[in-house]
Amino acid sequence: MFRYLFLVLFSFSLIVLDSWGAKKDPPKASIVANAKTGEIIYASNPDLRTQPASMTKMMTLKLLFKALKEKKVSPNTIIRVSEYAASQKPCKIGFEVGEGITVRNAIMALITKSANDVAVAVAERLAGSEKRFVRMMNNEARRLGMYSTLFCNASGWKNPRQLTTVRDMLKLSQALIKEYPEFFPLFSIKGFYYKGKYHKNHNNLLGENGGITVDGLKTGFVCASGYNVSVTAKKGRERLIVVVVGGKTAKKRDALVQWLLTCSFNKLARRRFIEDEMRKSCAAKLLQASSRRAKTSKKSTSRMQQILEKSKKTENSKEIPEIIIEQSSSYTKINDNANVVENGNKKDDIAHEKREINPIEQRSEGHNSNNGEPEQRSSGILGESRRGMRKFL
Repeated sequence: MFRYLFLVLFSFSLIVLDSWGAKKDPPKASIVANAKTGEIIYASNPDLRTQPASMTKMMTLKLLFKALKEKKVSPNTIIRVSEYAASQKPCKIGFEVGEGITVRNAIMALITKSANDVAVAVAERLAGSEKRFVRMMNNEARRLGMYSTLFCNASGWKNPRQLTTVRDMLKLSQALIKEYPEFFPLFSIKGFYYKGKYHKNHNNLLGENGGITVDGLKTGFVCASGYNVSVTAKKGRERLIVVVVGGKTAKKRDALVQWLLTCSFNKLARRRFIEDEMRKSCAAKLLQASSRRAKTSKKSTSRMQQILEKSKKTENSKEIPEIIIEQSSSYTKINDNANVVENGNKKDDIAHEKREINPIEQRSEGHNSNNGEPEQRSSGILGESRRGMRKFL
């Protein structure tokens, strides 16, 4: 009796210790980036290495998309399932050895069901063996700059050597969106039917929520990494990629992703609003400065026109003064419109003779040169007195 009770207590203690070990939190990391530019908006432990789990299948899919694009296979190409592929652990479709699946359905099985048997079958079809396919995966990872990533299998099945970071998974997600836009919409499919059975997508975030539309990419889970996901979402003109690893449960992981998406889109919206306001302000200032320059130029031009017109009017108003000399035998009158000089005898009759004289020359006709001496003319009092003087002498 005591022995039985001891065994029960010992077994219970082992279960408790094992459960404590299982409750150890997996490493947590997350990153948010602009899908178009790659700009990092938020990051927490972005270079912490952990197991990618089924996010590995994003690389398997990328190499399958490449083979389709290069026409090495077609959507209707049949992929045969080997004994090794059929023996893979779940999640899997469940094939008999030698059974086939088309490339089209293989893509659906990898995206939605995350089928491990299909992943190995694809690897063997494209490279001859999973080992050679893993080499292709790592070469492609180096090309994308995923220097902290090492792939060891095509499915993401747990392997302590198979490690990556959320930063590297971000690069892989961005490459899938940019390099294969024709295949990218397949990641938004919520499930597909195969042999009469519906296989639901493990990504429960797909769809629209609060104005944010999630349309890909891939989930993953192994005990060592926790619940992982790489998600792309759009809102308006913006598209973001979020990678989260280390979730305790799928719900907590999804809640964190939604929170990160909401905060990041709000941040982008505030930034865009500020940029638009600054752009409008700069445009308004430029317009105002241009208007001022135009007004100043117009005023200076009109002022110049006023000065020129005034100068023209002043010049036109300056008339050459007219000097009129009226002469007779007994009277001389000079009239320049302002000053009048009158000489002679007003009682006598005056014979008027008018003519214009240029004021610049200022010369009188009574002083014409004659052998170097002024000519003596009998005009007025001066002429009479001189004749009288000669007569007297």
